[in-house]
Amino acid sequence: MSDQLKIAKRPKEPAKNGRIVRVKVNYLEAKFNFPSVKSYSFDIDDAKRKPLKREKRDEVMAAFLKSKSPEITAAHYGSSLYSYKDILIGAKTTNYRFDHKDCLGAIQNYTVKIKFSSEINLDTAKKFIKGNSNLSWEDIQENLNVFNSYLNTKVHTMLPHLSSKSKAIFPKRQERTFLPGGSEILYGYMQSIRLGWENLYVNIDVCNTLVIPEGNLLNLLPVFLNRENFDSKNLFENEIDYLTRRLKGYKFYTTYSPRSRTITKISLESANNLKFERDGEMISVSEYYKETGTPLRYPTLPCVVVIKKQGRNEREMHFPIEVCLLKFGQKIPQSSITASMQGEMINKTSISPVNRFKHLGFAMKKHYNHNNDEYLKSIGLKVADKFVELD
Repeated sequence: MSDQLKIAKRPKEPAKNGRIVRVKVNYLEAKFNFPSVKSYSFDIDDAKRKPLKREKRDEVMAAFLKSKSPEITAAHYGSSLYSYKDILIGAKTTNYRFDHKDCLGAIQNYTVKIKFSSEINLDTAKKFIKGNSNLSWEDIQENLNVFNSYLNTKVHTMLPHLSSKSKAIFPKRQERTFLPGGSEILYGYMQSIRLGWENLYVNIDVCNTLVIPEGNLLNLLPVFLNRENFDSKNLFENEIDYLTRRLKGYKFYTTYSPRSRTITKISLESANNLKFERDGEMISVSEYYKETGTPLRYPTLPCVVVIKKQGRNEREMHFPIEVCLLKFGQKIPQSSITASMQGEMINKTSISPVNRFKHLGFAMKKHYNHNNDEYLKSIGLKVADKFVELD
């Protein structure tokens, strides 16, 4: 084990020089008996027996656990579940039928398949923090995953987050913060287990991330293009080019279908002029929507283009901007964040130490509420309600 991965040795005696200063830190002491837990893998199929992709799987599992608590109190991390009790009651595999509303409010049917995997001894972390073992940092990663899953599963069933492995939550705010050019700052909190001298600690902090704004693309055009007036009901070619560069690769669904699709580009032609073949005849996109009983309000606007592969061939699919809904939590890659965006973000997210602790105190009571968390109670993990103060 390298020196960088060893726990620093506690000083043999207190310092004698200087004066004592009391410092409050954003850590909460945690008490734990380090039991063993059972590990399970799971899959979720839709009504057509197709396995869900990671993003949808995380969403459905969070809803499933919320509906089953306290009958099933299992922590969720990626494609794994952890439980102190045997949630399958002796069985190796159990299937559950589960109904869940999709993003449009329609009921969808799923099959949740849970399978026993192994027993995990959490005593490994206890030996590590005692500092008298030859365990390496890599040896305790599984234990840390279990701890963090228990710590965050409850809030993940209640609040928006980016993935089941994420330690961050992003409660909805009354006012949204947009940056010029079409990005949004999400304000949130994050918590994780930290290892100390002979103790576990919970570290809580504020966090922020930059995402593509969620919502109806038509309503977000002023955000992306920095102009309010769309009375002309059309876009300039340079604006269409910018939207393509900004939105390519991001996901959306429509006002009539929860299916997730990926944006390829924005069409140069409007829904009035874009045509496709139907039953041997050409029909415009706007005519198609009119015939289906949902005439477009803005047929002179362009469409979102999706490339659909059919064998070796590719086919363009066109979706009017007004029916496209950008999905929540799509992070902007670091490589796409400019210096000016970074500066704007720092300016809008900077916070004084005093206000930071006020926010953290609010999060502890409003969102985390550790003492009433059934997941933490199920494994006997007790978290203090006051921040650690050090001399």
